[in-house]
Amino acid sequence: MNRKLIILDLDGTTLNSDSKITDTTRYIIQEAASLGNIVSIITGRPYRIAMPFYRRLGLTSPLITFNGGLGLIPGEKWPGACQITFDRHIVNTIFKRQRELGLNLMAAEDRSHLMANKPSNAKLARETLDYFPSRLKSGQILTQDNINFDPVCLAVQVQPFCMQLVTKYLRTNYKGIVKPAVWGGSLNVIEIAAQNVTKVTGIKKLAKYYHIANKDIIAFGDQDNDYNTLKFVGHGVAMKNGLPDVKAVADDVTEYDNDHDGVARYLKSYLGLPY
Repeated sequence: MNRKLIILDLDGTTLNSDSKITDTTRYIIQEAASLGNIVSIITGRPYRIAMPFYRRLGLTSPLITFNGGLGLIPGEKWPGACQITFDRHIVNTIFKRQRELGLNLMAAEDRSHLMANKPSNAKLARETLDYFPSRLKSGQILTQDNINFDPVCLAVQVQPFCMQLVTKYLRTNYKGIVKPAVWGGSLNVIEIAAQNVTKVTGIKKLAKYYHIANKDIIAFGDQDNDYNTLKFVGHGVAMKNGLPDVKAVADDVTEYDNDHDGVARYLKSYLGLPY
């Protein structure tokens, strides 16, 4: 069997409902990597939130976060490293209009920086996986015109009746510059990133760097931000717990969900691991 490029989404896929990687999943993924396959995380999570899982799996491959906005090998130089940002003045403009747009929280970040307009409450911090931290240092408080870096992502938590207003505002004023991605569920969160940021862009970089043909790429996912990934790769696998639209474009669906080591069980069978 040719060497595979194995693409792992985190939430709802490699992680269980408690946002943990089980010992079984860790073991199987490490066995897959030990056979010479390239295992890489590509997630919508920020770098700071994805790193603990990268370490937990013991990976040495590139880590791609912010849905393709940031790619690097932690602690090493990688020719494919990238950080795709957008102009900080967009953050300033949105900040000035936060009341008009019905924004409760704003959090802008890249690999090294995080700034938010205010701390969130502890419950919301947990529910949003710490996208909106409940604790901020004095230098992390976002105010009018004080952001000193171009962000990879700006996440905003919006009043329920203002979701369409915010997405319309962004598409009208920043068409072709940034794109909004709406979270599912009741948290009313919109992520804003540069227009050209996609998980597929990250996959193409990895495939080129490791000289792996598309037919030898297998990717796992469950949500809207995995749709194009599973459609693009040679073997796209939707989770049993994934969205119907994602399952519809996948080549296969796991027999088990993310709470029952769905990724690990699938890889064990797919790679013929005798463990």
